[in-house]
Amino acid sequence: MIAPSLIDHIGQGGPGVITFEWLMPYPPKTKEEALQVRDKTLSNPLLRGTMVSQDGRALCLYIPLTDKHFSYRVYTELNKKIAQLGGDEAYHITGLPVAEDTFGVEMFIQMAISAPLAMLTIFVLMLFFFRKLVLVIAPMIIAMVSVISTMAC
Repeated sequence: MIAPSLIDHIGQGGPGVITFEWLMPYPPKTKEEALQVRDKTLSNPLLRGTMVSQDGRALCLYIPLTDKHFSYRVYTELNKKIAQLGGDEAYHITGLPVAEDTFGVEMFIQMAISAPLAMLTIFVLMLFFFRKLVLVIAPMIIAMVSVISTMAC
Protein backbone atom coordinates (compact mmCIF):
# COMPACT_ATOMS: atom_id res chain seq x y z
CA MET A 1 0.00 0.00 0.00
CA ILE A 2 1.31 3.42 -0.89
CA ALA A 3 -0.18 6.31 1.06
CA PRO A 4 1.31 9.43 2.70
CA SER A 5 0.84 7.99 6.18
CA LEU A 6 2.77 4.80 5.31
CA ILE A 7 5.78 6.23 3.44
CA ASP A 8 9.13 7.19 4.92
CA HIS A 9 10.54 10.59 4.09
CA ILE A 10 14.30 10.51 3.64
CA GLY A 11 15.87 13.90 4.00
CA GLN A 12 19.09 15.65 4.79
CA GLY A 13 19.38 16.58 8.45
CA GLY A 14 22.61 18.44 7.99
CA PRO A 15 26.07 17.91 6.51
CA GLY A 16 26.61 14.15 6.30
CA VAL A 17 23.37 13.36 8.16
CA ILE A 18 20.39 11.52 6.69
CA THR A 19 17.04 11.63 8.48
CA PHE A 20 14.24 9.11 8.25
CA GLU A 21 10.77 10.16 9.31
CA TRP A 22 7.18 9.46 8.37
CA LEU A 23 6.05 11.53 5.41
CA MET A 24 2.77 12.25 7.18
CA PRO A 25 2.89 11.14 10.85
CA TYR A 26 -0.63 12.51 11.48
CA PRO A 27 -3.37 13.94 9.27
CA PRO A 28 -2.78 17.62 8.54
CA LYS A 29 -5.13 19.97 10.35
CA THR A 30 -4.41 23.10 8.34
CA LYS A 31 -3.75 23.89 4.72
CA GLU A 32 -0.15 24.85 5.58
CA GLU A 33 0.51 21.41 7.11
CA ALA A 34 -0.96 19.75 4.00
CA LEU A 35 1.28 21.88 1.79
CA GLN A 36 4.31 20.83 3.86
CA VAL A 37 3.44 17.17 3.25
CA ARG A 38 3.07 17.91 -0.47
CA ASP A 39 6.42 19.71 -0.58
CA LYS A 40 8.15 16.84 1.23
CA THR A 41 6.64 14.40 -1.26
CA LEU A 42 7.71 16.51 -4.23
CA SER A 43 11.26 16.64 -2.85
CA ASN A 44 11.51 12.85 -3.16
CA PRO A 45 12.19 11.84 -6.79
CA LEU A 46 10.81 8.34 -6.13
CA LEU A 47 7.40 9.71 -5.15
CA ARG A 48 7.17 12.66 -7.55
CA GLY A 49 5.16 11.53 -10.54
CA THR A 50 3.93 8.35 -8.84
CA MET A 51 2.26 9.20 -5.55
CA VAL A 52 2.01 12.94 -6.23
CA SER A 53 1.66 14.46 -9.69
CA GLN A 54 4.52 16.54 -11.06
CA ASP A 55 2.60 19.77 -10.41
CA GLY A 56 1.56 18.72 -6.89
CA ARG A 57 -2.16 18.96 -7.59
CA ALA A 58 -3.03 15.25 -7.51
CA LEU A 59 -2.38 12.50 -4.97
CA CYS A 60 -2.53 8.78 -5.71
CA LEU A 61 -3.25 6.13 -3.13
CA TYR A 62 -2.34 2.59 -4.13
CA ILE A 63 -4.46 -0.02 -2.35
CA PRO A 64 -3.49 -3.63 -3.06
CA LEU A 65 -6.32 -6.15 -3.19
CA THR A 66 -5.79 -9.74 -2.13
CA ASP A 67 -8.58 -10.91 -4.42
CA LYS A 68 -10.19 -9.14 -7.37
CA HIS A 69 -13.63 -10.14 -6.10
CA PHE A 70 -13.25 -7.62 -3.27
CA SER A 71 -12.80 -4.73 -5.71
CA TYR A 72 -16.49 -3.79 -6.06
CA ARG A 73 -16.94 -3.80 -2.28
CA VAL A 74 -13.80 -1.68 -1.85
CA TYR A 75 -15.07 0.65 -4.61
CA THR A 76 -18.44 1.16 -2.93
CA GLU A 77 -16.89 1.66 0.52
CA LEU A 78 -14.45 4.23 -0.87
CA ASN A 79 -17.32 6.08 -2.53
CA LYS A 80 -19.19 6.15 0.81
CA LYS A 81 -16.11 7.56 2.54
CA ILE A 82 -15.63 10.15 -0.23
CA ALA A 83 -19.27 11.22 0.17
CA GLN A 84 -18.65 11.79 3.89
CA LEU A 85 -15.61 13.97 3.19
CA GLY A 86 -17.50 16.55 1.17
CA GLY A 87 -15.58 19.30 -0.59
CA ASP A 88 -15.22 20.07 -4.26
CA GLU A 89 -12.27 17.79 -4.99
CA ALA A 90 -12.49 15.21 -7.77
CA TYR A 91 -11.83 11.57 -6.87
CA HIS A 92 -11.06 8.82 -9.38
CA ILE A 93 -11.01 5.14 -8.44
CA THR A 94 -9.23 3.16 -11.14
CA GLY A 95 -7.65 -0.17 -11.84
CA LEU A 96 -8.47 -3.22 -13.92
CA PRO A 97 -10.00 -5.30 -11.08
CA VAL A 98 -12.26 -2.39 -10.10
CA ALA A 99 -13.33 -1.83 -13.70
CA GLU A 100 -14.01 -5.51 -14.39
CA ASP A 101 -15.90 -6.22 -11.17
CA THR A 102 -17.85 -2.96 -11.21
CA PHE A 103 -18.83 -3.48 -14.83
CA GLY A 104 -19.98 -7.02 -14.06
CA VAL A 105 -22.11 -6.01 -11.07
CA GLU A 106 -23.61 -2.95 -12.75
CA MET A 107 -24.31 -4.89 -15.97
CA PHE A 108 -26.10 -7.60 -13.98
CA ILE A 109 -28.29 -4.95 -12.28
CA GLN A 110 -29.08 -3.26 -15.60
CA MET A 111 -29.94 -6.58 -17.25
CA ALA A 112 -32.29 -7.44 -14.40
CA ILE A 113 -34.19 -4.24 -15.22
CA SER A 114 -33.88 -3.93 -19.00
CA ALA A 115 -34.48 -7.57 -20.05
CA PRO A 116 -37.99 -7.81 -18.54
CA LEU A 117 -38.82 -4.34 -19.88
CA ALA A 118 -37.72 -5.39 -23.38
CA MET A 119 -39.83 -8.55 -23.14
CA LEU A 120 -42.83 -6.49 -22.01
CA THR A 121 -42.34 -4.01 -24.86
CA ILE A 122 -42.18 -6.81 -27.43
CA PHE A 123 -45.28 -8.43 -25.91
CA VAL A 124 -47.27 -5.17 -26.05
CA LEU A 125 -46.15 -4.42 -29.63
CA MET A 126 -47.02 -7.93 -30.84
CA LEU A 127 -50.39 -7.72 -29.10
CA PHE A 128 -50.98 -4.33 -30.77
CA PHE A 129 -50.05 -5.68 -34.23
CA PHE A 130 -51.79 -9.07 -34.13
CA ARG A 131 -54.66 -8.30 -31.69
CA LYS A 132 -54.91 -11.95 -30.63
CA LEU A 133 -53.40 -13.17 -27.40
CA VAL A 134 -53.05 -16.73 -28.76
CA LEU A 135 -50.74 -15.53 -31.56
CA VAL A 136 -48.58 -13.57 -29.09
CA ILE A 137 -48.23 -16.14 -26.29
CA ALA A 138 -46.54 -18.83 -28.41
CA PRO A 139 -43.61 -16.67 -29.65
CA MET A 140 -43.20 -15.18 -26.16
CA ILE A 141 -42.92 -18.67 -24.63
CA ILE A 142 -40.38 -19.68 -27.28
CA ALA A 143 -38.37 -16.50 -26.65
CA MET A 144 -38.42 -17.03 -22.88
CA VAL A 145 -37.40 -20.70 -23.14
CA SER A 146 -34.59 -19.74 -25.56
CA VAL A 147 -33.25 -17.08 -23.18
CA ILE A 148 -33.48 -19.35 -20.14
CA SER A 149 -31.78 -22.27 -21.89
CA THR A 150 -29.05 -20.01 -23.26
CA MET A 151 -28.38 -18.42 -19.86
CA ALA A 152 -28.40 -21.78 -18.08
CA CYS A 153 -25.60 -23.28 -20.20
